[in-house]
Amino acid sequence: MVGIESDVRVKQLKGPGRPIMTQAERKQMLEALTCVDEVMVLPDKFNSDEEYEKILLSVGVDTYAVSENSPFMENKKRICRRAGVNLKIVNKYNPEYSTTKLIEKLLHC
Repeated sequence: MVGIESDVRVKQLKGPGRPIMTQAERKQMLEALTCVDEVMVLPDKFNSDEEYEKILLSVGVDTYAVSENSPFMENKKRICRRAGVNLKIVNKYNPEYSTTKLIEKLLHC
């Protein structure tokens, strides 16, 4: 199962002009992957430890996969410990690869 941020939340986190792709488009792309069983759009007001823990417990996941540079990593570690969920870093940080960098390249073509 993959959880994605809602359009409202992406705009709050990333600012004006974001997201580049709508939550429906991002959801559809992820659902097309054979390794993904389900994609859920996280609630617009998804910003407390209790909300994270509630989702992890209600979905029944055993592993929470994050990128190495995932924001609020210490909070996520603490939430996972409380919920009995394994936190796994699945993507190493690469400062040359991000949506912001892609936007910058496209604007300078």
